[in-house]
Amino acid sequence: MSLPGPALRSCQGARTVLAGQPSPALWGKPYMPPSRLACMRTSTMRSRLCVSMRRMTDVWLRCPCESREPRPGRGDDRHSFAGRGDVMPDEEMLSRILDCVPQPIWVVDPDGRILYTNPSAVAVLGYDDESELSGRPSHDTLHPFRPDGSRYPASECPMLAPARTGRALHGDSEWFMRRDGSFIPAYWWASPIDLPRGRGVIYSFFDLTERRAYEEATRERDIARVRAAEFQAAQRRIVESIDAVHRQTARDLHDGAQQRLVSLVIGLRLARQILPQGPPEAMELLDQSLDDAQGAIDDLRNLAAGIYPPALTARGLTAAVHGLAARCPIPTEVVSNSDRRLPAALESNAYFLVAESLTNAVKHAKATRIGITLSFGTALEITVTDDGAGGVPDNPVGSGLLGLRDRVAAFGGDLSIASPLGRGTKVAARIPVPEPGAN
Repeated sequence: MSLPGPALRSCQGARTVLAGQPSPALWGKPYMPPSRLACMRTSTMRSRLCVSMRRMTDVWLRCPCESREPRPGRGDDRHSFAGRGDVMPDEEMLSRILDCVPQPIWVVDPDGRILYTNPSAVAVLGYDDESELSGRPSHDTLHPFRPDGSRYPASECPMLAPARTGRALHGDSEWFMRRDGSFIPAYWWASPIDLPRGRGVIYSFFDLTERRAYEEATRERDIARVRAAEFQAAQRRIVESIDAVHRQTARDLHDGAQQRLVSLVIGLRLARQILPQGPPEAMELLDQSLDDAQGAIDDLRNLAAGIYPPALTARGLTAAVHGLAARCPIPTEVVSNSDRRLPAALESNAYFLVAESLTNAVKHAKATRIGITLSFGTALEITVTDDGAGGVPDNPVGSGLLGLRDRVAAFGGDLSIASPLGRGTKVAARIPVPEPGAN
């Protein structure tokens, strides 16, 4: 906006005041219409602000991450104009500069009342015109509350301190009150400025709403990542504990019940040899007991292998998967590019991933052939395909495939399921392989 005519006519008097020679034409009159006085105040403020712009560039246009320290050799940061003889710029240029500065700026007099507010500050604070703020107490109008929400008096307001101390201040913990009663967080600077009636304060601030929102979003993202990592670690611990139970159960069956059954079979065979000519009924019953005991041993061995195969511990994943395929009732082909050993927890997890995929194919797919591919590299890639009916949903719920996702996710892997209707199902998993020596 441009300066009104009375303000332009007052510039000569303003220059005289700023040169240290108060003009009777401007300040000596016993009475002046309020409208003319307000207009002249605006002109004087803008003239002073123009003179101080070069000195205040570091205050107005500095990035919020920087700090403003008193310059060496200066005991007072006041922007004094008296006696300097600075050349005033054209008032129209001054008006344009102040109107176009994107950073909110306002000035208060020695009593803490607002003398000038630039358009950026008017807009940010939610007002329609500068006149709505002019003459109002700066503290009570814009920042009457502490960061904790409690109201405090102007005498304790840090933003008014430069008028008393002559030292510039800045902070990032103030909340400015808008016209509608809402609040905005602000990073602000306050610098003392000499006025005809004494020392006032010139302010500049940044609205931190967007930065606070960004920081909050970043904080929530980091928290989500930590929680996801913790959840994955918890999943992995659960999977590893279950596999440890499987391993222990299989060992107990082998070393306990299975060994007792073997002893029983040996005893029955010895009895059969000692009593070769016994009653036929007794011999038949003894033979039947031998067959039943041997069958129990075989069933127990298969049960233990299903709980945790001995081949997985002794020979690794590839050998265990070959054994799994050999026991599958549907013809199953295994292709592997290596017999490489992996960490025990990873091998166990991968084995049961293949086992559950085979079980699903046998029970639900109506398949006639199954293929298993193992690829060892920086990641273990597992593919189980069948030629069954297909039609498995992308996000299965309440099926064994849901458990596969949990297994793979527990080790930071990815699982994909492709199952077009009538064209079989493909389960593909990719599980990162830790570097040797890594936890």
